[in-house]
Amino acid sequence: MEVLDFARLGEINRIAGARMAILAVPQTAAQGVADAVIAHGVRAILNFAPVLLRVPDGVIVRNVSFLQELAVLSYYLSEGGK
Repeated sequence: MEVLDFARLGEINRIAGARMAILAVPQTAAQGVADAVIAHGVRAILNFAPVLLRVPDGVIVRNVSFLQELAVLSYYLSEGGK
């Protein structure tokens, strides 16, 4: 997967036609980034930012908590990796 300059989002998505995005940005930037990707045709977001996004109807958001996932991994390690 190639990471590209966000400033080129419109140009790139006209070519790629991406409908999904992964947000792994600071909390303060998340809503603005979500708004921008939605404006360029994205309809599904995997959100790693610690904030609940406000999105229009028809846009799907799945929130992922790094802390919760680390706790799960820690649990499995403490159980001997079972």
